Amino acid sequence: MKVEINVCNRFFVKGRVARLNVYGKGKACNVVVAATNKDGSNDDFIYIKCLVPDIFDKLDVGMKVEVYGHIGSASYKDSEGETHYNNSNDLIADCILFDETKRETIRRAVKRAYDN
Repeated sequence: MKVEINVCNRFFVKGRVARLNVYGKGKACNVVVAATNKDGSNDDFIYIKCLVPDIFDKLDVGMKVEVYGHIGSASYKDSEGETHYNNSNDLIADCILFDETKRETIRRAVKRAYDN
């Protein structure tokens, strides 16, 4: 049995969900993940596209996640059938692992609101 791992065209992000934008009548979602820098000073906000509703329906803002995916570019076909590619690259999620449950996320938010 031969196993190959493609280490190119992959990404890994670990952080908290900062924003969820669902579009396309629930078929796609933009997930913004706040990943803390190594020095802990600032967060980087990383925009990731997710095309699997079963995954992003379980997400909530503030939830700790790990996102694995690939890099792709958007394309479209014009009226003449020619394919056009955008100049920007998109981060597309293949797998999102939950580092905490939705219940823990809600409990933390309620506690923070009660303490203030």
